[in-house]
Amino acid sequence: MRKTSVSSIRILVVVIAFFGLLAASCGDDDEGVATDSTSTSTADPTTTVAPTTAPATTSTSGVDATTTVAPTTTPLPDLEVVRVYWLRDTGIAVGGREVPIATPASSALDALLEGPNTLESELGMVSAVPAGTEVLGLTIEDGVATIDLSSEFEATGLGTMGEIGLVSQFVFTLTQFPTVDSVDITIDGEARYAILSHGLEATGLTREGLYDAVAPAIVVESPYPGQLITSPLTVTGFSRTFEANVIYDIVIPPSGEIVADGFTTAAQPDVNLFGPFEFTVDFETDVEGFGAVIVFEQSAQDGSQINIYEVPVLMEAAAVE
Repeated sequence: MRKTSVSSIRILVVVIAFFGLLAASCGDDDEGVATDSTSTSTADPTTTVAPTTAPATTSTSGVDATTTVAPTTTPLPDLEVVRVYWLRDTGIAVGGREVPIATPASSALDALLEGPNTLESELGMVSAVPAGTEVLGLTIEDGVATIDLSSEFEATGLGTMGEIGLVSQFVFTLTQFPTVDSVDITIDGEARYAILSHGLEATGLTREGLYDAVAPAIVVESPYPGQLITSPLTVTGFSRTFEANVIYDIVIPPSGEIVADGFTTAAQPDVNLFGPFEFTVDFETDVEGFGAVIVFEQSAQDGSQINIYEVPVLMEAAAVE
């Protein structure tokens, strides 16, 4: 099979380094878990606790003493994947989190305030949200999400483009939900016409109004960095490319071997306008381990890869029937 271009090798190095450290960390955690049944008392060390002696034969509601009763556990809440939007080279970039299905929007905002995780940081993703910023309230009604932020949100020394990037993080994170078309921002419960030091609009904020300022030519929204994937894989995002063409490679490091490739056409509403894309691809069932989804545009001048967006993932081999 053909190999991916040299321009894509950087992401493979990040993939190997990060997931290698992750695997080592998991191994250390496993070794540190006690496997015996000994427990440590939390009683004051100066207190003598009288031992208790169990009778030779016991009966618990008719259950034989030799019967092992499984402990009851509290089930984990149902989870769903939400996207969290960061900045990279002054453009929007996407991370992902698993959050309770009952509170996806507020949980996505919580993740936004927490900042990028280790892998996202390794990939150059950053957040412009000022330290100490809090979400004081969130309501979604008639397609409008109104988010009330604490005054720390405006405590930033960013220039105009930096402030637009900051606002974009909130707008893109909230407008991923089908119930949200636009975003209004209030500060400490006060409705504003303008926010931040450069007087940016505070109401009616949409993706369409921000694309030109913060969106690179191609953005992959799913899968997100570090996600466990299997075949078939559905990839989604948005783009603005020549003739709306979007090309993709599914790659495994360290060789850069391409195990699946192809192209799709984004639903751009018109020339020079952004539109969504989606494609589903099968990759070899015996592929398992580190990998990367690489989406790009082909230069009309020399055929080279341009506007590359790369997502490191973990591949899980599909079951062979």
